[in-house]
Amino acid sequence: MAKGGADLPMPDDIYFGLIYAYQDTGRFEDAEALLKRLEEATPALMRLTPEAGRPNGQYTDVSGMRGLLQLYTDRAALAQQSFSTLTREAPLNAGYAYGAGQTERLREHPEAAVARFEAQAADQPYDISARAGHIEALLDAGEFRQARERAESLAADVPETAELRDVQRKRRAITGPRLDVEAEASSGGAAIANHEWRIDSRLSSGLIDDRWRVFYDQTLGRGTTDIGNANWARGGLGLSWQQGRWLAEGVLQHANSGPYRNSVAGRIDYRASDAWRLSATYDGDSKELPWKARVTGVGAHETGAGVGYVVNESRRFDLQWQRLDFSDGNQRNGLELGWRERWVSTPRFQLETRLGAGTSRSRDIDTPYFNPSSDTTVQLAVRAQWLNWKRDDRQFFQAVELTGGNYRQAGFGSGPLWSLRYEHRWDLGPKFTLRYGLSISGHPYDGARERQRGVFLNLSMPLQ
Repeated sequence: MAKGGADLPMPDDIYFGLIYAYQDTGRFEDAEALLKRLEEATPALMRLTPEAGRPNGQYTDVSGMRGLLQLYTDRAALAQQSFSTLTREAPLNAGYAYGAGQTERLREHPEAAVARFEAQAADQPYDISARAGHIEALLDAGEFRQARERAESLAADVPETAELRDVQRKRRAITGPRLDVEAEASSGGAAIANHEWRIDSRLSSGLIDDRWRVFYDQTLGRGTTDIGNANWARGGLGLSWQQGRWLAEGVLQHANSGPYRNSVAGRIDYRASDAWRLSATYDGDSKELPWKARVTGVGAHETGAGVGYVVNESRRFDLQWQRLDFSDGNQRNGLELGWRERWVSTPRFQLETRLGAGTSRSRDIDTPYFNPSSDTTVQLAVRAQWLNWKRDDRQFFQAVELTGGNYRQAGFGSGPLWSLRYEHRWDLGPKFTLRYGLSISGHPYDGARERQRGVFLNLSMPLQ
C-alpha cells in the first residue's frame, strides 16, 4: 500500500484485508482509523457518473465492514443495531444477511442464528460465507448431523477455500475428543478444612453417530482438618447424548471411601428457547460434601435443578436449587438467585458484575462439620478484564475480580464477606482455553472470621 500511494483506489479489497489484519493483531485503533477513511471516501451516491444519483456499489461493502468490525471486537449490541438497519434497507444483500446471522450467534441466540442462515440459504444457496456461517450456527444449536452433512457438501463444492478450512477446524474442535481439567487448592479455612486441594478431570471421546460421547470422569482430592485428614478419589465411566436442544448424561461411579462408594450420577439440560435454559442433576456421591464429613465417614446424595434466562451475551439471570441428603440423617436445602450483567464491552476492556443472593436450611442436628441451621448470603462481584495480546483467534487476557457482601448465620448474626481474584486467560484456538490465578477471601463461620488463600487452574482443550 505504501508503494501504491495515490494510485491505489479507495476503497479497494486490499484495504479491507488490512482492516482484518489490524483487528487480528490487536491494532484496533488502526483498524478504526482506516475504516473511517474508507467511509469518508465512499459516499452512498457516486459523484462522477453519466446519471445523477446513481448508487455507489462500494458503499454497501464499507457499510457491512462497519458492522463486522463491531461484531469482531466484542461490540455485539452495536453490531446488531447496524445489521438491523442494513438488512431492513437491503434485505437481499448477502453480506448484510451473513453479518446479521453471525451477530445472533455471538449474542447467544442459536435458534435465531439458524433461522437467519436458513433464510439466506433459500435466497443465496451458493454463497460460500453464508454456507460456512450456517454450519457454525448448527454447531451452536447442537445440530451436529446437519452441520456435518453441510460441511461435507461445502467441501465437495469448494475444497480449497479459506472459509471451508476455518469452519472445518472449528467443527473438529467441537465434535472431536477433548480434555477438561479443573484444579484448585486453598489454605486457611479451618471451618471447612485447614488445607485442601481437588482436581476434577474429564476425558471425552469424539462424537459417535453425531450424538453420542463416551467419557471418563476422575476426581482426586485431599482435605486436612483439625479432626483428621481425608483422601478422596473417584472415577466414573459415562455416556452422553446430545441432540439439538437436549443434552443427557449418565455415569457409573466408584470411590475409594465413604458410604456411597458405588453410585450413579446424571444430568439433563434442555434449551427451551433462545431465552430459557432448564437443567436437572443428580450425584449419588456428592463432590460438595464438607471434608470433615468425609473424615467421619459421612456421605451425601446431591440433587439439583436450575432455570436460566438468557437475554444475550451481556445479561443473564439464573435460579438454582440444591439439596444434600447426608448419610447421618442430615439434610440441607439451598436456593440461589444470580444476575450477570456486562456493562462495558470494548475491543480491549470488559467490565461486568454478578449479583447473587442465596439461602440454605439444614436439619438442626449435632454434626462435626459446618452445619448452620439456616444462613443467607448476598454478594456483588465486579470483574474487569483486559486484552493484552492477540493473534487471530489466539488471545491473552488478564482479569481482576473483587467481591463484597454480607453473610448471616442463625445464632451468630451477620458479618461482611469479601474476596479478591487475579486471573490469566489464554484462548489458544477454537475451544482451547487455559485459565489460572490466585485468590484471597474472608468469610465468617460460626461467628469467627477466617481468611483463605487459594490457587486455581482450568484447562479445556480439543485433542485433535
